[in-house]
Amino acid sequence: MEAWECNRHVPKLLARKGRVRFEDTGYYTLGGEDEAAYYIEEYGFAWKETLGAVDWLVEVTKDLNPRRRGDATLH
Repeated sequence: MEAWECNRHVPKLLARKGRVRFEDTGYYTLGGEDEAAYYIEEYGFAWKETLGAVDWLVEVTKDLNPRRRGDATLH
């Protein structure tokens, strides 16, 4: 679950109904919802086109506890 430790927001945003919007300001926060939204905008189609993948991801991550990371912004 290394990917989940890097951004725990991805499963809940993938499971959200409708389009996830990413506002491209030229920056995003590592581990933040904006990074998750960017990931989903770029790669979410693969999760959604794979039958059961989003439900599986939500299930396997629901009881995980995040490690605290310092917030960092990239551009």
